[in-house]
Amino acid sequence: MKEDENKNTPTATEEQPENAQSVATVAAPDDPTPSGGEVERPDDPRDGEGCEAVTVVIVETSGPHALMAARSVKQNLVGADVLVARLAVDPQMTLIEALMRFVAEVTSSERIILMTDSMLLLNPTTIHEIGCRRGVLTDKGVMLGEERTPKLMYRSVLLRLLPYLKDNYPHASIFLEYDQFARPEVMPLLMRPWNQDNWLLPVVSAAPKPELLRQWARTQRFMYVKPEAWPKALVEFLEERFPV
Repeated sequence: MKEDENKNTPTATEEQPENAQSVATVAAPDDPTPSGGEVERPDDPRDGEGCEAVTVVIVETSGPHALMAARSVKQNLVGADVLVARLAVDPQMTLIEALMRFVAEVTSSERIILMTDSMLLLNPTTIHEIGCRRGVLTDKGVMLGEERTPKLMYRSVLLRLLPYLKDNYPHASIFLEYDQFARPEVMPLLMRPWNQDNWLLPVVSAAPKPELLRQWARTQRFMYVKPEAWPKALVEFLEERFPV
């Protein structure tokens, strides 16, 4: 199983196909309204144990947080041949530009899991569980997409979608646009409030209690940490859960 952890700037150690296209040469479809249904998805290679290849892209806002997210992936993403890449967005680039460059020039993997360094895999999880389209219901009964958990995407779809997105889109908008583009007919799996299902443990408190973290982490697949909610108690809990 490959367990590498690289910065997103293309280097000799990154996957670099000989015929990789630059961002400027990615052809857009003739129809100005893209349609995900026309995309043919090539099969990914499998390793000697039959595991599916996948590249996990972690959008980095903090080096220590990204390292912790990478450790959670390497420990808990099971049944896959995994390459982990940390996408540190240059201040002179937008997230869309950085992601487009990575998808077009750096990786050749068809399966890509996109996440931020606020997301962690708490327990063993497969790429097919990550691939489930998820949504939440508001108090008014409106169904919204879920943007706090990792998203399985396809490189061939991203190459067609990203040129149409606004440069200032955050990751959450990319998640929602991808679902509408690639699989609008698929009904999302509705997530219940966090304490009523086993999908997501959100950490929004600046002072979470370690005993409650341990209690809820036993059954939840993912953790989402609000960017300003990284207190010492949480870091110590994660260091214990995801040792080097």
